[in-house]
Amino acid sequence: MKIAVIAVIFFYNISIFADSQDNKPKKNQVYKIPDVEGFPLSDIKEPNKQEKDIVAEEPTEEIEKFYISNVRALPISEGFANRPKELEKEKLLIAGRIQFRGMSGQRESSFNNGSSDYNAVDWNFRRLRFGFIYEGNKWWGMLAQIAMEKQSVGPYISSKTNPITGAVEQVEINKSQGSIYQANLWFHIPVMESMLFLGQIRLPFLREWSSAANLLTPERSYANSTLPQFDLGAQYVFHPLSLFSDKYKNHLLVRGSITNGTGASSESVGYKSGLTETRGGSRPLLISPAYHWRVTYDPFGGFIRDGYDVGWHEGEEIFQSNQRLSIGIGGMHMNELKVMSSYEPFTRGVSNQTFLTNQSSESGGLVRQDLPDYNVDNTITTPSRKQFDLQALTYDFTYTVNGYYASGAYTRFRGQASNDTETYNYTLGYVIPIKSMYLMPTYRYEVIEGDFNRNGRRDNTDILRSHWLGVNLFAERHLMKFQFFYQIENDRYGYDPISNQSRDMDNNKFYFQVQMIFWSGAVKMED
Repeated sequence: MKIAVIAVIFFYNISIFADSQDNKPKKNQVYKIPDVEGFPLSDIKEPNKQEKDIVAEEPTEEIEKFYISNVRALPISEGFANRPKELEKEKLLIAGRIQFRGMSGQRESSFNNGSSDYNAVDWNFRRLRFGFIYEGNKWWGMLAQIAMEKQSVGPYISSKTNPITGAVEQVEINKSQGSIYQANLWFHIPVMESMLFLGQIRLPFLREWSSAANLLTPERSYANSTLPQFDLGAQYVFHPLSLFSDKYKNHLLVRGSITNGTGASSESVGYKSGLTETRGGSRPLLISPAYHWRVTYDPFGGFIRDGYDVGWHEGEEIFQSNQRLSIGIGGMHMNELKVMSSYEPFTRGVSNQTFLTNQSSESGGLVRQDLPDYNVDNTITTPSRKQFDLQALTYDFTYTVNGYYASGAYTRFRGQASNDTETYNYTLGYVIPIKSMYLMPTYRYEVIEGDFNRNGRRDNTDILRSHWLGVNLFAERHLMKFQFFYQIENDRYGYDPISNQSRDMDNNKFYFQVQMIFWSGAVKMED
């Protein structure tokens, strides 16, 4: 097909040359001609020209005139008729990441055959990402990232039948999850070194919502399992100190966003593309926006590249011997909690757990005005419990000096949807240089608690604790990283029929994870 198209273009040009020799191309020029039916741009050369004689030149006025006069009759795919005015400022970066891991657990975890501890290994892709960053000029561009690990398992249909009548009562499509992880347009604004992002954005709230490529444990903490970290909307980022000093402009960063509040990531439970989408009427129409914000202060500066401070990049500070400290505070608010994330315990017989309660009915209440709330299911709206609102604040820090590492975070949720949930975690480590590599023994402790079943108290099953102990081996910093960790869980998911009490299940796990990353192109990652 492509050969035929080129032939048509060639003979079309030959007929024009016969009428006007002035338009005949120079001997050493190559012209970029748009192909037909969506083919990429093709090189149309003079016939019988030797490859060694072809010289690619910068666009000139003569070439542009030839292009306009001789190619204007050819069909051009809509949207691809123009290029940026300053081509020398156009830049492109492509990037990809693979995280592959093996997991093995005790007999009550999901990662063995149930007869004894650690007798099987589940090999799987934790992350399989590919994307690009495009810079049309210094002040505008776009980026997109695809999460392909969710597509490694195809969707399937599951159904439930009535055991008495045999009738099918429920049919669901499982694993039908979106793969657009991040996609947005961005604009540089020459006021306080600002940037505006529009599209599917990473929300400015938790510190650990920075790139998972730089995580020091195989998984994020419990706090990550409360809310989606991506959503559709707008985000504004600026550096207030740039008004006073270029040297210290990266020490203070402020971010704020207004979004749909529906979730948009393949790691959330949203999987939605619009605010008014109700999934065929199966969900109420909730249109209140979500607000997120975050402020970080780095008193000793950020990541140093080629002698310049390029700002704080979480996870890169461990490779610097100088003292580094980052202090952060973030918050969020929404009047109607539409979607939430969930925690997957990887434990036999235990389904995913949610720490918040989303709004599943229309705002304003569904019951009679004279019916008191305590006679109504406390997971739906009532005339006095009109909405399931949610507010949260998080406080966090990261500190390193001479190889020693410490970080921590405390997050508290309030509102009708919160279940009085609060969570905290801290991480300790030490970086040991080994020639060109780094070895980092790491320990993390985390807790989350609340009234998850909304019974008015905190039971043993409402408190989860986890210990992570392991090592990171950075063969090429985060570009090639090996992680070997053991997770000890205290979750009280089990039941002891003798004592009639909950018990801790035997579901501790080993993780072995390998990560490799590439990024190649003209755009700098810190831009």
